[in-house]
Amino acid sequence: EGGSAPHDALFWNQGGQLAVRRGPWKLVINGKLHDRRPEGGQALAGDDVLWLANLDDDPGESRNLRRQQPKLVDELATQATAWRDKLN
Repeated sequence: EGGSAPHDALFWNQGGQLAVRRGPWKLVINGKLHDRRPEGGQALAGDDVLWLANLDDDPGESRNLRRQQPKLVDELATQATAWRDKLN
């Protein structure tokens, strides 16, 4: 309790999706819709290929804040792709 996270950001890459979590922000690149319907698992398209959520304000990730925070999206996407490229 009261401790801080040992890392500035957390990254993961699964099933073609790449994500980063930093503070309240979560960016998913090439995300998929997971809503428990038979057609679930569909890849998000258009603007939603990059999905930015503020988990403090929107824990269900229902609103894409990509357009409101373009600089943050660029920063997080750059960090995430650099992390993925280091793994490969």
